[in-house]
Amino acid sequence: MGRILNYSSWALSSTYYGIGDIKKAGLAVVHSSPVTANLAPMVARVLFRTPYVTMIMDLWPDSVFQSGFLTSGPVHRIASAILGTFAKWSYRLASHITVLSPSMKQVLVDRGVPAEKISLLYNWVDESLFASPAEPDPTLRASLGLTGDDFVGVNMPNKIPSLLAGGHPVLVVAEGDPADVVTAADAGLAASPNDPAAVATALRQAKAAGADMLREMGHRGRELYEREMSSAIGGARLTEILRTAKRKGRT
Repeated sequence: MGRILNYSSWALSSTYYGIGDIKKAGLAVVHSSPVTANLAPMVARVLFRTPYVTMIMDLWPDSVFQSGFLTSGPVHRIASAILGTFAKWSYRLASHITVLSPSMKQVLVDRGVPAEKISLLYNWVDESLFASPAEPDPTLRASLGLTGDDFVGVNMPNKIPSLLAGGHPVLVVAEGDPADVVTAADAGLAASPNDPAAVATALRQAKAAGADMLREMGHRGRELYEREMSSAIGGARLTEILRTAKRKGRT
């Protein structure tokens, strides 16, 4: 109930206090997680025909129920119907939609959103934190009592662009887009999170590859980041999306 009240009250108050600003701006950009963040731009679209672009960070209602929230029963069915309908209308009224992964785009297409209305736009990172080309700290291994040939296992955090930007070889213990993106670029290895033996095998393969091969994987990951995910690439794509949405205006 606390989460429901949080999302609902924010959506209503942002609409009440922000609708005038959206009208004056002539274009709104929505960081869409939660999906209720779209309410104010949706109202502005209906009342004033103001265009908006929604940037989907999590698919709703999928992400809500996959997190273990309202997983069954009549409340689940009611919440699923309400959130699902709201999400569809947020897509329908939006001038354009951006997504974080190829499969997310396909899900929306399967749900009736025109493919030409959707653009893939990866999240970029603060690139000032990473050297280019990225090289390991030569003093770190010595301080940890490791030689240049000692193997350290690599893990997969929430934000894969950070590892790629840092030039690290990646072991993706996940399925779907993260694994596909990394392995397609030969920037690391992947294993199913449901198969411990596969994870162990991937670790052994990484160790056997040696430091030079792992370093090459890291460089390929950095190249992938610069080619597809960097702020320059993402910023240019988003700028063009916003220009197009603003140019079409209140059509």
